[in-house]
Amino acid sequence: MQSGTFISAISTRYSGKIHKKYRNKTLEKIILPYTYAFFISGIILLMNRFIGLNRFIAILMIIVTFVCKGPYYVLIKKYLKNFTNFKKRTQISGAKIFIEDFITGLCLLYASIASKFIYEGYIVAFFGVQFLVLFIFVLRKSRIYVGKKPEEYSKKELMQD
Repeated sequence: MQSGTFISAISTRYSGKIHKKYRNKTLEKIILPYTYAFFISGIILLMNRFIGLNRFIAILMIIVTFVCKGPYYVLIKKYLKNFTNFKKRTQISGAKIFIEDFITGLCLLYASIASKFIYEGYIVAFFGVQFLVLFIFVLRKSRIYVGKKPEEYSKKELMQD
């Protein structure tokens, strides 16, 4: 997916503008279209009509995911740098990478096994719904932290003990 990497690189260029526009809700605004893109891709795969239009929408959804990935990785790194000290940043980054890779591995394992029995459209739609539910759950749990100004966080919340 070289073209996807290129799309992510271009969108990374606008991460500063995205952050200025949404401020403390930036990650929320970036992740939401990403989860919707998965769900819509699954629905598109389930539809057998309008094949040309479906392909166009599916490609558009793939582009949306790559557009979201670019700023996400730049901004998550920026937030970790601003809101943690070096020791905590290393621990959080390591845990984040481990969890992301572990979940990706589980999703791929499930998808590869399920694809033998279930049509791929159902699998992609299933993941889209799961990501959306997970995103809403995490967002509700983190409401007390998301949207604050940096000076409103306690030292414990900033993990700078």
